[in-house]
Amino acid sequence: MLAGTVHLPARLELAGDTTIVASSVTLTGRTLSVQAHGHTLAVYLYGGVSAAVGGPVVVDLSGAGGVDGADGATGPNGVSGFDGPDGEDGSDDGRGRTVCDGTDGGLGGDGLPGGNGPSGTPGQAGQDAGSIVFDIPPAATDSYTFRTAGGNGSRGGNGGTGGNGGDGGNGGNGTDPYCFGGNGGDGGTGGHGGDGGDGADGGDGGNGGTIDVTYPTGYPRSMISTDSSAGRAGSGGNPGGFGRGGNAGRGGPGGMAATTSSTAATVVSAILATTGWRRRFPVRSDATAGPARSCWPKWTVRHPYRNHRAAISSK
Repeated sequence: MLAGTVHLPARLELAGDTTIVASSVTLTGRTLSVQAHGHTLAVYLYGGVSAAVGGPVVVDLSGAGGVDGADGATGPNGVSGFDGPDGEDGSDDGRGRTVCDGTDGGLGGDGLPGGNGPSGTPGQAGQDAGSIVFDIPPAATDSYTFRTAGGNGSRGGNGGTGGNGGDGGNGGNGTDPYCFGGNGGDGGTGGHGGDGGDGADGGDGGNGGTIDVTYPTGYPRSMISTDSSAGRAGSGGNPGGFGRGGNAGRGGPGGMAATTSSTAATVVSAILATTGWRRRFPVRSDATAGPARSCWPKWTVRHPYRNHRAAISSK
């Protein structure tokens, strides 16, 4: 570009290497920010620079920073274990008597592990800075700052959290036997939580551009400052957290106890009491489960002629 006076806005974007030859340049402020995309801006003046009153004239062609990487997603959850099988019912033994207790329920299946979390995506690299060629005009009194620093790399994405483990299977149900129900089966072990994903690498820093400045004789070198440093690399992402272990399965409910008629129990008690029999344990007339093994109450008798105790069962 060849002109007498060039008016420049506060921000420029270069599509290629650009050269300005002019008598003077007028700036909107005191800082000219140029998105150079690695291109070179060359300015040759034989007049001067007109800018707002303030600090130094700043010409900045630094590269832009990269965009942070995306975090990984959470891993899939594990599958819950299967329920344990039910216990078997009490049964008739074929001789008019019953097998009192139902069997216990079976063990529930273990839950499956949760899936691992995926890794984060890498951070983007910082952009390379453009380069500056600048000719400070004669009789200049302004100080100048030239920047061509590379853009900083961005942070890598964090790893995804591992999936939760599946719940253990429930224990089998106790049965509905004639006497006391079986115990519920133990619940299965919960599945392990999945591992967290790896954090991604940070982006590389951009390269700094070159600075080529000429100044007239007698102009103080101390009035010129430059920065052409390379961009900093981005930090790596953090690893994802572990998934939560699955819950243990619930034990199955016990089976129902058989019901004994309280009326019949009363009649039996009265008859045996008149003959000297004493009931050792009360007749069970409720329908709750318990650990007892006998189907009927046991009785004791003190023989009128012999000093010993005999125990009989109604079975």
